[in-house]
Amino acid sequence: MEKCVKLLLLLSLTIALFLVGCSEDDDDNGPNGSEGPNYKVTAVFDIPVVKNGDSLFVEVERLIASADSPEDALIILDSIELLLVEYDSYEDIATFATDSLTIAPDESYSFSFTCGDDSAYTDIITPPATQVHILSPRMEAGDTTLPTFSEGSPVPVNWEYEGDVPPNVKICFAAVKVPDIIDYCVILDGEETSYIIEGDSTDGFGGHGWPPPTIFVAPVSNVIVEDAGVDLNVEVDGWGDITFINLLDVDTTGTYTTPAITVTGGPGSTTISWDPPIGAMMLTVYRNSENHGQDHTGQIWLLTAVDPLDGFVPPVSYGVIPEGAYGSDVEEEIIEGEEYSVLISWLFEPGIGNSAIQSWSTSK
Repeated sequence: MEKCVKLLLLLSLTIALFLVGCSEDDDDNGPNGSEGPNYKVTAVFDIPVVKNGDSLFVEVERLIASADSPEDALIILDSIELLLVEYDSYEDIATFATDSLTIAPDESYSFSFTCGDDSAYTDIITPPATQVHILSPRMEAGDTTLPTFSEGSPVPVNWEYEGDVPPNVKICFAAVKVPDIIDYCVILDGEETSYIIEGDSTDGFGGHGWPPPTIFVAPVSNVIVEDAGVDLNVEVDGWGDITFINLLDVDTTGTYTTPAITVTGGPGSTTISWDPPIGAMMLTVYRNSENHGQDHTGQIWLLTAVDPLDGFVPPVSYGVIPEGAYGSDVEEEIIEGEEYSVLISWLFEPGIGNSAIQSWSTSK
């Protein structure tokens, strides 16, 4: 789960946003007569899965050139001052962080921002200790492919809660097809347990590589403060769930055959093959005891084709990068007494392809 949250952070799916309009208390303009906020402040506040979570980050962007430097901002979260991170090299952007505080569920935290004459303050109420479980779309035991939707078609999403109903729930969708990226989130009333990702969001994102189109649903607390010159939107994400889908347009004319996967050998000599032996676009191996369903936190090896249409052909020996592919080092060797899965994707022609999964066990 923790690795999944990190993945979504990389895709900008779990970033909590709030805007601080910085102006004098009794004037809708900035200190130099400019209209609009002086700064945009972006905070990342997530309730970690483990007790000691990652650092908390706040990004301050100066929107008005005459405003004070964002590096001069004072940001305090529950009496802890966040420190300036020195790696930023932009004049109008500064990042602050702390690892001295772990956000907990169902708690209240104070947040204050000051930069020059501009300031904003609010209390942050975190979501309850509620776990979201996505019911559909998701890969179930025995499935051999990710849930597949036609490129440009809507994707209905349904979920349930384990625990109290949160005040709000956030659903995010991200997909990549270089050079295009779609990445958006919507916040709904916590009573909602379904949402439809519209077809215009999935259009154009078939034939992708890795990661697959991703859906994330999490309980969230959302506080909006509106005052003269100050627009404050605070968001804290709770324990969410993640699911992946396939947006390759699956051939329904019978022109193409999705290959059947076979795995032979054992620890030290595992070989992965498929028939027909057409070029594969991507191959990923997981250790299922660390996989937790389709969360894919048990990924131990990944191959990607240099040319997705030509792909790389079988057989593939575990840990050996074949011709026509590039990949990661293996996270661990295949061991006895474990169950593994391999996910392979093929691109038959631009926009048409499919994926399949095969699981196997090693004897002990």
